[in-house]
Order: sequence, then structure tokens, then C-alpha cells
Amino acid sequence: MLTIGGAFHKAKENLTALYGSGEATAIAHLLMEKTVHKLHLQRIIDKDMPLSATEGAYFSHALHELEAGKPIQYITGEAHFAGLVFTVNESVLIPRPETEELINWIRTELAQVFCTCAASPELAQVFCTCAAKPLAVLDIGTGSGCIALTLKYYNPQWQVTAIDISPNALETATANSQHLHVAVELLNVDILAQEQWQALTQYDIIVSNPPYIVPSQMDSLHRNVVQYEPHTALFTPENRPLLFYEQIAIFGKTRLKEGGAIYCEVAAERAHATQQLFLDYGYTNVVLKKDIYNNLRMLRAQP
Repeated sequence: MLTIGGAFHKAKENLTALYGSGEATAIAHLLMEKTVHKLHLQRIIDKDMPLSATEGAYFSHALHELEAGKPIQYITGEAHFAGLVFTVNESVLIPRPETEELINWIRTELAQVFCTCAASPELAQVFCTCAAKPLAVLDIGTGSGCIALTLKYYNPQWQVTAIDISPNALETATANSQHLHVAVELLNVDILAQEQWQALTQYDIIVSNPPYIVPSQMDSLHRNVVQYEPHTALFTPENRPLLFYEQIAIFGKTRLKEGGAIYCEVAAERAHATQQLFLDYGYTNVVLKKDIYNNLRMLRAQP
């Protein structure tokens, strides 16, 4: 009979070829936590305890799906992000650490971008109270709502609106809004359809993690991304890789409040091209930022 320790080692061994040792270990830990509902230390203590029939059935089914490439987050139905737990499914992208970095950048820059305090810039970043202002924020292509809901959760005084083209994604974002007890405005709006912009107002911050992968790059992606994550949230037309940034730039020229800023995730290989696009549309102070892996993955632009 399979024990807790034996199940962990089986999962790790079976998944290493697909994910590599480090990621396979992390996935195996998540799988076992969901299987036996025990944290890591308790699983070590109980490593020789056999799985129950129900636990064994769940483990076998989940491991089979993992071996087929299905992401662990879609199997468990949840993803940890910025200290919160989000419901996820195949209608939304799985929240990633790079997006947490984007959120952290927004929050730490507010003292510089919006500060009206008399304090020195160095002190303002630490003690500034301007971040308590009820800023208006728009999240374009919200998916699970991870950006919008995280910003609202940690800044409850902000007025946050989130839009997406997918009704199923908005349904997931609504579920996350409810279980996190965070209220944001969720709208079914296609940012590429300018006639739908009338549903939107003006904002201090516009943030987006838009589609930026072209179809010819599909072979370079992990199969669990291509097979399971929503293509509408991943891919842009082959001949217009910056399509969504172009529309966001046009939108921001009339919808950003004075002193406002756009923050986006970008493709590292097209970071400078994306920066140039915003410059061409008349934005100033267009800054690229590297992620923890030293890749240019974030952009901030002001009109």
C-alpha cells in the first residue's frame, strides 16, 4: 500500500522528466498537501502512514493528469499569488511570480509618481501618505482578477475596475472577488474594440498583462502552457505582436488622469520595441524594468 512518503517520491520521480528535479519536487509537495491535507512537516512525521482509499484514488488521478502535462494549479483549482489564494481554471492564465513583481513595482513607485508630500523623495517613499488616496485603477485583461483584486486587497481605498473579453474569465474573477471579500468593478469589455471604451472612465493607473506571444513561438513554450492555458490570453497576431500595447497606448492618451501611469508586463525579446511604441505615441518617462531573472519584463509609461 502506498504511503505518504512513497507517494511523494513516486510523484517526484514520475514528473522529473517533464519538469526537471526542482519543479517536480515543488509540484509533488503541492500534490501531497492536497492529497492528505497536511503541511510539509506533518507529512514528514507521517511519512510511513498509508494513504486511505479516497486519498489513493485522488493521488492516482491527479498524478495521471500531471504526467499528461496538466498544470497542478488547474488540478487543485487554486494558485497562490501575492499572499492570497486564487481560484483558477482553464479559462484563465495561472498567476505567475513576474506579475507579482509588476504589482510590487506599482505599489513602491506610488510615492514617486503620485506623491505631493513636502518630504524629501527618499523619505516620501517610506512615509508618504499619498498612497492612501482613492486612486482609480483599470486592469486590462484581468483573467482570474489576480492583479485587480490584489491591488484592491492591499489598497482598499482604491477604486479598481477590471475588464476582460472572456465571460468565463470574468466568472472566475467574480468568484475570486467573493471569496477574498474584495469588491472591484468587473466589466466585459474588449480593449481592441474602441467602441466599447465608452463603458470606461479615467484612471490614475492602467495596468495590464496583455497577450504578447506570437504563434510562431508556440514550439518554445512548455506543453502544459500550450495545451491548457487559454490562447486568447496568450497569443497576439503573428504580424502584429504589439497590437495590445498599441491599443493600450491609444486608450491611455485620453483616459489617463494627469500624473497617471501605465504599467505593463512585456515580452523580454520585444521590450525595447514596446518601449519605442509608447514613445512614438507621445509618452514620456517610458521605463523598462528587469525581473528577478534579469530579463526586461515590465514597462511604465506616462503621457
